[in-house]
Amino acid sequence: MTLDFGAFTVRGDSRQVLRDGGEVHLSPKAFDLLQLLIVERPRALSKAFLQERLWPETFVCEANLPSLVSEIRQAISQGTFASFREQTRSNWAKGDIPAR
Repeated sequence: MTLDFGAFTVRGDSRQVLRDGGEVHLSPKAFDLLQLLIVERPRALSKAFLQERLWPETFVCEANLPSLVSEIRQAISQGTFASFREQTRSNWAKGDIPAR
């Protein structure tokens, strides 16, 4: 799975997020969350669903999920992501951003 949006590319096969060709660092679990959100779009996903998919059969602190969301936001908010988010907010809701 590869998804291009704005200056970003998410490559599922190599588990990379690129901004203008340069790698954006995400922890393995944060990448798992980002990939899950992309694959499941445009569905709204419950916290319970996300926790079960990210940590199957494991008890984790409820703060882990918001921490991963924060990590993703911080990693991609530098550069052009803020303008991308505003530009495509309705496209995400409709699922109009194609994966290839």
